[in-house]
Amino acid sequence: MSLKPVHAALETTGTHTWDVGRPAYPRTDSVGRVTDRNPDAPHHPSAGRVIGPRAAADQLDDVETRLIGDLHAAVERPVGRPALRPLGGLGTYEGEFVVDLAASLCGRDVRDARAVLKRAERWGVGVRELTSPLGLTEGDTADYLNRLVKVGLLSGPHGEDRRDRPWGHQDDRLWKPTETGRLLASASGRRPSSPRRAQALAATVVKAAHEVNTDPDKTLYWVEEIRALGALADSAAEPMLHVDLAVTLRPRLSDPLEQAKAEHRMHDAAQDRGERDLVRDMIGYGHWKTRLKLAGHSKAVRLFKSDDTVQAPVLFREQRDLTVDAAPTAPYTRPAAPEPLSRCSWCRKPGPAERVAAPGHEHSTSPIGLCQDCLILGGAAAPSAYDFDGGRGAARRIVSALTEEPGHTNGCSLCGRTALTEHTWWPEQGDDSAGEPPGVRLRLCQLCPGLLHLHDDPARQRWWQSRFRAACVTGMHATLRQEAGLPDPAARTSKPRRPTRLTDAHQEILTEIRRSGVMTVIDFTRDAHRAGTHPRRRWSWWETRIGHLLDHELVALITNDHDRHPETTVRVMADDERDLTRRVFDLHVPGPVWDGLRVTEPEPPEGWTDLYTELTALRHHRDEEARRVRARTRPTEDLVGIS
Repeated sequence: MSLKPVHAALETTGTHTWDVGRPAYPRTDSVGRVTDRNPDAPHHPSAGRVIGPRAAADQLDDVETRLIGDLHAAVERPVGRPALRPLGGLGTYEGEFVVDLAASLCGRDVRDARAVLKRAERWGVGVRELTSPLGLTEGDTADYLNRLVKVGLLSGPHGEDRRDRPWGHQDDRLWKPTETGRLLASASGRRPSSPRRAQALAATVVKAAHEVNTDPDKTLYWVEEIRALGALADSAAEPMLHVDLAVTLRPRLSDPLEQAKAEHRMHDAAQDRGERDLVRDMIGYGHWKTRLKLAGHSKAVRLFKSDDTVQAPVLFREQRDLTVDAAPTAPYTRPAAPEPLSRCSWCRKPGPAERVAAPGHEHSTSPIGLCQDCLILGGAAAPSAYDFDGGRGAARRIVSALTEEPGHTNGCSLCGRTALTEHTWWPEQGDDSAGEPPGVRLRLCQLCPGLLHLHDDPARQRWWQSRFRAACVTGMHATLRQEAGLPDPAARTSKPRRPTRLTDAHQEILTEIRRSGVMTVIDFTRDAHRAGTHPRRRWSWWETRIGHLLDHELVALITNDHDRHPETTVRVMADDERDLTRRVFDLHVPGPVWDGLRVTEPEPPEGWTDLYTELTALRHHRDEEARRVRARTRPTEDLVGIS
């Protein structure tokens, strides 16, 4: 998004302002978060598709009539809607259309209509390819398609029905989506909120407005008024998909030039604390911070601009005028990049070292600096520096250099700190490696082996190697802070486990895994192409959804040999296995850890070994059961990833 309107007010001679030509950042909604939209949604939607809240009179129609009206209003110009724009300006809510997939439309639910329109997007859709997915006869399928034509979602039929002719004997008619139908095909599903839930969300926004106005210097904006819009203003309305609010924000400073400079300086300070490239807002950083404070991370709350034509119930109104005069300040200039240190804080090699700091601490004054190699080893480099191997390539290059010429004559060959005796170390074995990798003899401290992706025994399992490397990286950060005299970061409190929320796609995936016993990402991709249900969904789409199920412990990875990557081969996890898994790992997690002084491997508590043995036996038993189910349901298909 261009920043030219802001820069126009800040033009000065001989100063360096923000770079305008940077690459685009991820699409964000009204509070600046990356949206979780339908992957088939258009990438460059028209701003005319932003529709405001429904007028009060529209609430009297039935659900199906309201949905059709909303679709036409989104494609054309909204009729009878408040002339409102999203509070975040252009770039928010564009192309996003949300529906209740369980609602009724043309005799079936919206989910079926959206699936039909998705099939018809490229070349159109015929009767024969829909009879099986819809579970209807050819005649009923044609009637359903014609009902979609009547409401303006499809056009047609195009072509001829030659079933009654002496030649051809097939129905060549095609139904093609209209612009309104394409919008429904790219719509995202969301469960509606009850009026009670909507009122609670609105109360949360009002509470946040009080907090913003308590100290408007933190956001450089204050909230003057909040009004309820659409269904929220009608207490008798049905459950709603959005909580629409008209919000009036006022700048903290009366001078627009000083307000813009203050917001730029606030953004600079946020970047210096490590909040880099998180947001690029066309209105201003303070405006984005205020919207984020009001709406939080709710996907149901929509914030619109308010004006004098809006007649709606007032939820909040500030009686004070919190805008103040500002003294003129110097012209804004972009702060220079922090000066690098003259020596790396870890390997202690002379040369430019980039300053690093923990999130929330200033980079420009940090006493810790790392060279390019140590940035990669310490997990502080840009993601592009790790390529596909997670930094193993850089570690192998550094190890090769150290074997030829150690970096220090005394102590650790890499960092020069107190080292252990010279030892043989083995590198981590990659997924494409064959045989046992050769060992190297190096004099290293207790932390550098993990940083260099080395371990002390070639028989170490991958999970142990991963935990050893993580413990060494943690120890490296703690050692650098201790040597620089910096305090330890505040301990993070673990958040309570959130209840599992599954979309229809997750439910379908879980059902198929339960039916087949064992499934892989390749299976799902292959089935989708064979059936033609989701031909545009690649393996990464399926892997993301399966990963969500793994995170919530609804499925489990099939046990493989230790030298095999598990791929994404999963089976359903039952309640008893899930409960036992949580008991085992809440009690103790095996492997190396950093205890504040050294990398150590604590002994498990009494009784843990028996529990872990029980869990391992249960996992193997469930794996075999899932394999037998797979053999019955998919006997002719190879299962990739299981040895």
